[in-house]
Amino acid sequence: MKFESRYQHSAAQLSKLKELYEKKVISESESLFLATEAVQHGQPYALALIKYLLTQFHKKEFQDYLNSLKLQGEFIESIQHWHEVKSNQDALIKLYELNGYKFIRGSEHPSKLIIVFTTMYNNFYMSNAVLVAFLLQFGISILILKDATRFNYLKGVQGLGDDLSEVANKINLIIDKECIKEVIITGFSSGGYASLLLSYLIPCNRYLGFSVRSDLSEYSTVSPPKYFINEVRRLLDQKWLFNLREKLTNTSMSCLKEIYVGKDASEDLEHANNLRGLPNMHLHELPCGHITIAPLMQTGNLTEIFRNIIFKT
Repeated sequence: MKFESRYQHSAAQLSKLKELYEKKVISESESLFLATEAVQHGQPYALALIKYLLTQFHKKEFQDYLNSLKLQGEFIESIQHWHEVKSNQDALIKLYELNGYKFIRGSEHPSKLIIVFTTMYNNFYMSNAVLVAFLLQFGISILILKDATRFNYLKGVQGLGDDLSEVANKINLIIDKECIKEVIITGFSSGGYASLLLSYLIPCNRYLGFSVRSDLSEYSTVSPPKYFINEVRRLLDQKWLFNLREKLTNTSMSCLKEIYVGKDASEDLEHANNLRGLPNMHLHELPCGHITIAPLMQTGNLTEIFRNIIFKT
């Protein structure tokens, strides 16, 4: 089942944003939409647009929101490898495709691999291109996985397999071929459940999650994801729909897990609390809602969080 949204990152969306930016007059809501998406894509006009909008919108909530976006934009502009990535048209085409995967061999620590489960919006809040530039600073190998459907990886990844078993097997082949010694897995939002599940299916040293779901079992007492409707559940192999607490409790593999959740996102808190108390599980509550990536960009803490999980001994 396809997932479509004006917020979904793609080459087509970039073209539409450019058209919107070139309009002489746009509404207040469209201005805020454009500013938000321009920041996430790292567009060169993003900060100038925000500066202009700050002179136009004087309500406190608008000022606060725009100043938050300004900090996020400055964070992206400071990423060392961003110019390198956005100048690579072949890489951009691959990263903006809605489904599939991309492997990048590390420059300094190629035997360390981070596996990234992007969201159904084809991003990690920031665009996949910005995310790759961000991760390049650590010199490790990167495997970007993309599934911009309502199935959220539970029907596999284009080019890697039609279910998670096949995906896990193909990833293990990549690990062997590239002589990977350490595996870190990360996922955000709709990429969270499958990323946490993969940490159980393959040898994983460390896991980093943001606003993840942990229980998709039929009679779960916690809220299902917004787009995980009955029709989606019916079309999935039921063997992948369970409470991850049970799987992670029974596994013999020791994998450090760090999960960040927003205090103001009640459903996310339910899923995080479902994992509370598990061995090697550390939950971190942030003063925000579902989009935990944004405030961590604003404070600059996102870099340190990734650095700590990647190089933890």
